[in-house]
Amino acid sequence: KLKEEGISVTVVDMYCVKPLDKEAVVKAAQNAKAVVTVEEHAPYGGLGSMVSQVVGSECPKKVVNLSLPDAPVITGTSKEVFQYYGLDAEGIAKTIKEVL
Repeated sequence: KLKEEGISVTVVDMYCVKPLDKEAVVKAAQNAKAVVTVEEHAPYGGLGSMVSQVVGSECPKKVVNLSLPDAPVITGTSKEVFQYYGLDAEGIAKTIKEVL
């Protein structure tokens, strides 16, 4: 979706957050205008927090963390929940365009 609009992105699939692949995060962030993380749980203490710490200390860039809210979430299928909170392809693309 973004490539069609001339926006180049790098995706780093973080299989797990501990141990964090700090080298991959720094490498991706160094060449980026901004960093967007996406995770399907609360915003605190997860991938977004860890990436923010690494990017902030190693190569400061704007970091935006997409996640579920730190509150009760709506019920529905995964697809419905992700769409509602902007964690689907359209929501992620929208956020990236806003950040840039």
